[in-house]
Amino acid sequence: PQASALILSLTPPDVFGRVLQYLPEENQGQMFERIAQLKPVSPNVIDEMAKVLKKDLYITQNINSISPEGDKKIAHMLHTLDRTTEKTILKIVGKRSPTLLQRIEKLMFVFEDLVQINDRGIQELSKYVSNEKWKFALKGAPAHVTNHILNNMSERAATILLEDIEDLGVVKASLIQEARSEIIKHVRNLEDKGKLIVRRS
Repeated sequence: PQASALILSLTPPDVFGRVLQYLPEENQGQMFERIAQLKPVSPNVIDEMAKVLKKDLYITQNINSISPEGDKKIAHMLHTLDRTTEKTILKIVGKRSPTLLQRIEKLMFVFEDLVQINDRGIQELSKYVSNEKWKFALKGAPAHVTNHILNNMSERAATILLEDIEDLGVVKASLIQEARSEIIKHVRNLEDKGKLIVRRS
């Protein structure tokens, strides 16, 4: 189990999400707990594991040191899962370790949390998000979230975006979720680079 946790901690979050679905439900929460407790790992250990798994798993070369970043990595991984699986995982983690659950929940970011980003941050984010993505992401979004985005656009751009949203009509939930997930990825990337700040309680 510990080796599995280490391997999964090194995979991209979307890969982790797909793999996780094949684990028994009772093991999913345990896996998150183990990943949260991982310490920085020696490159030699990674090399040994790569030799064993070379037919099934690709691990990037030129690793100087690995730090899975525990809680933060788990919060990112959870975003790649569907909402039902996410809730199941959090419930299991909460039963095993309420303290760990609290730490993870503080790091979780959902689309509605865009209001926790200041004006300058939203303006920076909009450089990476097209109107095409915004119109799908804001379809059916809470008014305060939509207003927060529109208030950080020029009057003309905001008017056009509102018209585009209204012209969409009925939209598949999958398209809305896809657009929102992409925007959340941009938020994480920009936050990691220090280009925006998410106010967290």
